[in-house]
Amino acid sequence: MKLFTIIVATAAGFSSTVTAAPVESTTRSAAAYDAWFEGWPGRSFTGSKKRYEVQWDTCHDIRADFPPGTSEGLSTMQIGDQGVTECTIYNNPNCTVRPGEDRDWGDRLQCSGVYSDLDDPEIGWANKAQSFKCYRVR
Repeated sequence: MKLFTIIVATAAGFSSTVTAAPVESTTRSAAAYDAWFEGWPGRSFTGSKKRYEVQWDTCHDIRADFPPGTSEGLSTMQIGDQGVTECTIYNNPNCTVRPGEDRDWGDRLQCSGVYSDLDDPEIGWANKAQSFKCYRVR
């Protein structure tokens, strides 16, 4: 009985003197951007690269960086994060299509995967893009 009393008294003494150590917060701040889009005016990543760090579902006008219809227009692009983000490039400003033409008939090009060579004759979009918008796919 005496041993039990000593154990209880010791436990009571510890419980009143032990304090919790401060816990450091591990919350992560929100990312400044959801996706990235990189473009080059030349075929196969040549020329001056421009990187855009963007929010999903937000239109970005690229005419100042890649003047359409010129040799400095967008010719090569890559997007990320792979498997999470897809982007659409538009042949018109402000991510728009012509009224009645919202059927991918030349006003926009869906881009998925990491790399797109817009100079490829099968794609035929070299120096046409004027704006883009990215979005989450999963």
